[in-house]
Amino acid sequence: MKYLLVFVTLLGILPMAVLSSWSRWMQRILAAGLVLPLLAYERMAMNFFPIPDYRGTARGMEISLVYIVALGLLVGAEISGWTEKRHVWLFPGVGYIFYLVFVLLALCSFVQAQDPLISWLELWKLWMMALVFVAVWNHLRSGGSVHFIWDVLAFFTVVNFLWILYDKYLVGRHQARGCFPYPNSMGMFFACIGPFLLARLLDETHLLRRMAWTVSFGGTVLMVIWSYSRGSIIAFLIGCAITLVCSFVFHFHAQKLFQTGVICCVGICFFILTIPRIVQRFEGAPSASRLTRIYLAQLAVNMANSHLLGVGLNNWYIQAAVEDTPEHPEWKPHPEFHENIRYQGLEMEMQPRGIVESAFLLVAAECGWLALGAYLLWLLYYLVTAWRLLRPLADDDCFYIPCGAVGGLTACYMQTCLEWVLRQPMNFIVLMLIFSMLAYLQYASRLRSRAKALDARRMRQKAASQPARVGGASNPFATITD
Repeated sequence: MKYLLVFVTLLGILPMAVLSSWSRWMQRILAAGLVLPLLAYERMAMNFFPIPDYRGTARGMEISLVYIVALGLLVGAEISGWTEKRHVWLFPGVGYIFYLVFVLLALCSFVQAQDPLISWLELWKLWMMALVFVAVWNHLRSGGSVHFIWDVLAFFTVVNFLWILYDKYLVGRHQARGCFPYPNSMGMFFACIGPFLLARLLDETHLLRRMAWTVSFGGTVLMVIWSYSRGSIIAFLIGCAITLVCSFVFHFHAQKLFQTGVICCVGICFFILTIPRIVQRFEGAPSASRLTRIYLAQLAVNMANSHLLGVGLNNWYIQAAVEDTPEHPEWKPHPEFHENIRYQGLEMEMQPRGIVESAFLLVAAECGWLALGAYLLWLLYYLVTAWRLLRPLADDDCFYIPCGAVGGLTACYMQTCLEWVLRQPMNFIVLMLIFSMLAYLQYASRLRSRAKALDARRMRQKAASQPARVGGASNPFATITD
């Protein structure tokens, strides 16, 4: 049945693309389809070759509604460019090249993978994320609106916040997570987009829109706190602080002082009310959890050192069963964090439960140190791009995007050092949305700079081609001669 459903859905891509090339409203509906399916991601994703009991970063070959919509946007951008003889760009920007290098090195890890099929599941996800990036970039180039995408993300935030309120106060769930698979996943998602909402709030002048952005940002703050993720809370605070500083330095106006004061006062009052549980979350963490993190980190380093190309993409859980464990007794985790595992007839007792916490160490273990270098270059490139866009876009209505990206990406990368949830599809998709917006704004900024330089050059040439009127009022350097 699911194969038939996928086939029927794929048949609708071409009509959907044609309509989006003709109608801006259809184009916006498709753009909303990049975000709103996240509210029911697992229900709207068809999973081929599922391995539900496998504890890896990919448990099947997912075909999500987000990927189908992205393909429709990409085809629509190609069709809409036919009249102007403009084609889609399949390699938009230097940062995307870094990503392709990382994917190529990840593909090389198949050589040492114990189960190449398991690796293929993760590689498929990486290609789908590339599709999302290319589709959004070309959608913006063909006339799409970055503001509309952020409007949809703000709506998504409010809906998930209402879901959290329902879970927390009507269902009675302590660590409510809304539409996310884990509370930590929700924490990273909103720690990443929260600074964007803050930057948009600070620059908004329309009263009703300002109220809407206030609600969405307030919901983000509460959801990060209610995730009780220590990494998310710390990273979110640092990210918002960086965004505030950039907003004041590059785009200051007096209204921001009042808005910041109100936000800080409300935030401090709520923080005082919730600080007992937050302190309990930090102080009540078991020492066994810390020992397990150290154990898994050392195990990841051992894998990366002993395998040049890594143990195989998405093969961590298999390799952890056979890899030589460290001999140091202080690295031995607590028994409650172990379990008996069985995978394809391989049975080992007392193996570490779960995946190494740091996504960076996970990349190094599965794909090698070279792949980790490409991965870091890819991530840092867009953070540097955001910094470089702050001054050119200081007086533009898109300023909140690089301003929020500087704080949001910093928060995301900080938490990625401690957790691997960036590899989960929902967080990966929003990261690709942010990267595609930054790449397009960089492209548009360069075009604008070239246009200004060309206009200035034409004005100089025009002025040079006109003879000076000696003694005229338009020539301040005229001399009086006999």
